[in-house]
Amino acid sequence: MLRRFERGRFRLCLVVLFGVLAAGCGDGGDAGEVRLLAGSEEILHRVLDAEDSRSRDPAAHFTFLEGISWPDPEVRRIAVRALGRQENPAVLVDIGSMLESSYADIRAEAVNASAQAVAGSDPRRAMVALMNYLPHERDPEVRGAVLEAMGRLSYQNADEVRQAYDLLLQNLVAGLAGGGTVTLRSVPHPVILGGARALENLVRTQSRFAPPPPVLATLVQLAGYRGADGEEGARVRRLALAGLVGAGGPPDDVVAAALADEDAQVRRLAVLAIGEGALDEVRAPLAQALADTSHLVRVEAVGALSERVDGSQACAELVALLRDPSAHVALEAIGRLAGCPAETALALLDALVLRADSVSAGGWHRAAHGLVALAGVSPFTAGRRLPAFSVHPVWQMRMYAARAATRMELVPALLALAGDEHWNVREAAIAGLAPLVGHDADSVYLDALRADDPQLVLTAARSLAGSPRPDVLPAAFDALERMSAGRRETHRDVRLELLRRIRELGSLEDLDRVRRYMEDYDPVVARVAEFLRNDWTGSDLRWARPSPPERAPMPTFAEMREMAAHRAVVRMADGGEIVLELLPFEAPANTARFVRLAREGYFDGLTFHRVVPNFVIQGGSPGANEYHGDGPHTRDELTMRSHVRGTVGISTRGRDTGDGQIFVNLVDNPRLDHNYTIIARVVEGMEVVDGVLEGAVMEEVTVRASPE
Repeated sequence: MLRRFERGRFRLCLVVLFGVLAAGCGDGGDAGEVRLLAGSEEILHRVLDAEDSRSRDPAAHFTFLEGISWPDPEVRRIAVRALGRQENPAVLVDIGSMLESSYADIRAEAVNASAQAVAGSDPRRAMVALMNYLPHERDPEVRGAVLEAMGRLSYQNADEVRQAYDLLLQNLVAGLAGGGTVTLRSVPHPVILGGARALENLVRTQSRFAPPPPVLATLVQLAGYRGADGEEGARVRRLALAGLVGAGGPPDDVVAAALADEDAQVRRLAVLAIGEGALDEVRAPLAQALADTSHLVRVEAVGALSERVDGSQACAELVALLRDPSAHVALEAIGRLAGCPAETALALLDALVLRADSVSAGGWHRAAHGLVALAGVSPFTAGRRLPAFSVHPVWQMRMYAARAATRMELVPALLALAGDEHWNVREAAIAGLAPLVGHDADSVYLDALRADDPQLVLTAARSLAGSPRPDVLPAAFDALERMSAGRRETHRDVRLELLRRIRELGSLEDLDRVRRYMEDYDPVVARVAEFLRNDWTGSDLRWARPSPPERAPMPTFAEMREMAAHRAVVRMADGGEIVLELLPFEAPANTARFVRLAREGYFDGLTFHRVVPNFVIQGGSPGANEYHGDGPHTRDELTMRSHVRGTVGISTRGRDTGDGQIFVNLVDNPRLDHNYTIIARVVEGMEVVDGVLEGAVMEEVTVRASPE
């Protein structure tokens, strides 16, 4: 085996040598613009296709090796990225060879690929390789990439975490001033940013190991970082504050400085760090935050006010916030009114709820949120108002009626709403009904199994777990057949739940109906069907023979260049446009699908069904829910790019389960980094994004040539 490996390496060295001669130069040059040398388009397409296949066979691997040996530096960079995206530690040696490139961006990509290759597995090989490599690297961008990569490895014990912290401090701390104060002078900004990303990630993911005092001191210094202007400097301060909040909270002087920062996201994070001291100590910073010019800060301040100030004392501020110009702030205040004195809360919430009859499709939010809050304050009053919501022409009002009825445990109302014409109303009702009455409502769940919406069928199937009724098994088989007919990988979750019900209730007599799913188009379903068959028969043979659907062709280099030269424009039904810069060279498969769907009119008329203030908005589901998406899954295409405010990602429910739904980051969300694909970023209309409420309609999504 070793000799065969050495012979392969010799052949690759010849390819590299030939490539350098053919290119007429060594590694070096401008990597800022995506361009290829003549004759490189075919190998680039083969590399992308091999990556998309997720195959670990020798032919695919040799394609990657050919790519990292190609004379074109852009092909080499994309090929080493593809190796990392396989998430296979066995390729670390091949990735490591690219750390010798004289192209800084190739080395940075190799560093990131090393960390991605060990995602979810033992990180020690990558950890040792990166630690040994770092002292020899001089480029600040690459050094920053190494630090960031070290911060996201899946460490297994305290000693590994300590080594990671030590490495980060050694590279961030340029010296010690008098009295042992940590300083950051003479450290290049890319190193600072990479270190800040690493420290935030370590504090968040390794919370079982408390960060040592020098780490906290460094985070305090980074929270006041001014080594770069504008967005670049602010990102470091945000990461540092997030790390300090995760570690238990920054000192009061750091919080005070952050509350006065020019960056709204820094001020928002400062609100999370406002202490729980005496009331007079908390009141002043909260008042400052509640009067902030940014709704991001005010939304956070509403929660802090409710949690850290006695409800009766906070009530005046909450009442004033009901008139806030940002609907997100007002809705947050509505949800917190329960902390007011009972009579005050009841009067305010009932006044909101009484407006239900005059609510239109675009303005239902305050009344609906008010009803759910009222259900917690006065179930009697909310119960009297519930009928108007249960028959409201706006289906979201009926869905919130189901949520309020769940809170009040009103079984008759839930039974009525479980027969609603809209899938999402029925699903909300059944989700509330099952914990209250259990299998007494099995007939309702069985009726829902006949629906075509995967989320409704999924909830019904879960509610039938342990049911004694004999008709559950044939109904589960019928639902499984119907959910499988369209060969949609995005129906995986509901199909797996149906197989669980079949396993509970079935027997060898049902083996023929299960056997077909061992050749299913979804490999995960095929393996579960295999397990079910072996569980019934007592064998451990490998029977699964999945037949996956044909993958969409990868875009060519010319098609990627065309997408990069275009902008996607989301025109909202209630006014405003959101303009997106597409990123096809970072996520070719997912960007190409988004563009194809947009050009087919797929998104036109769909909604943003999920809105989480200070997190994300999510949309693009034909069913306006999490489980209804486009056709086959797409793989994750993870890069070094961070999920900062305004980036557009692809929704998933596990690795490589992209379903065509998109989300827009409302704030920096580093916890999504290296886990969710980014296909675009908002370049115009972020104020429109900020104004999106649940159910907002995308009237039209078009792809146009960039005006630049």
